[in-house]
Amino acid sequence: MNNFHNVTIGADPELFFVEARTNIPRSAEGLLGGDKHHPVQMQGLAPGFMVQEDNAAAEFNIPPCTSLDGFTKSIHESLRYIGQIAKKNRLKLAIVPDLDFPIEQLATKHCQTLGCDPDFNCWTEQENPAPRAPETMRTAAGHIHIGWNKPDWEQVMWMARAFDLFVTVPSLLVTEPNRRRQLYGKAGACRPKKYGVECRSVDNFWLAKKSYQEVLWANVLNIVEHMNDDATSFTDLIGDYGSMIVETINGHDRAAADYLCQKFGVHLF
Repeated sequence: MNNFHNVTIGADPELFFVEARTNIPRSAEGLLGGDKHHPVQMQGLAPGFMVQEDNAAAEFNIPPCTSLDGFTKSIHESLRYIGQIAKKNRLKLAIVPDLDFPIEQLATKHCQTLGCDPDFNCWTEQENPAPRAPETMRTAAGHIHIGWNKPDWEQVMWMARAFDLFVTVPSLLVTEPNRRRQLYGKAGACRPKKYGVECRSVDNFWLAKKSYQEVLWANVLNIVEHMNDDATSFTDLIGDYGSMIVETINGHDRAAADYLCQKFGVHLF
């Protein structure tokens, strides 16, 4: 397997608006502009800072980052931008993986459509079935994009498997079981990209703290270091624990997560 060079980390996380006084969820539709196919530039920020209405959630995109400082600052600036829009509309941000909306908030065609392109399961290398929109529940994820030079299918699949272990598994120790993974985002969820891979198994919890973002960054770089040092031994070991990793994530098994983190030297959130 070729080495990973010129690694970048980006993100397109989602979060919700709720009424400032009542905490009643409010659809982002009509407040941000943009959609999956036509995101809009965040005014006053550098090119690549984009925002869009993703079903009932607010979604933002940051440019690919080459440093931890750039990554954390990009997240901070994006949250500040969306927070200002929320405040103008007497709303506030809710960084949670799922919410139940008043049915009238979801009556539009846009809010009845989930996702766009299909994603894949890196463990089976098969396409995942498209989710169907529940009546009132909507979800928000924390997708991470990892880029490197000349990615191929084998690298993409192993990066996504390692991401499950080094990011999604430790996230179980600081999050509660939630309904998002019932809908999508199970172990292995990823989307191959021309620049690398979009890892889709983790929720948006890491938006809440800079320290979470720092651990996420460190664990992705840890994956790269292992891959470049001895990819064969590293991937063989992950493969040996593949079933356990999948079952741990899909079952939100904290005891197993703790064991895997200690076994592989994963930094904890």
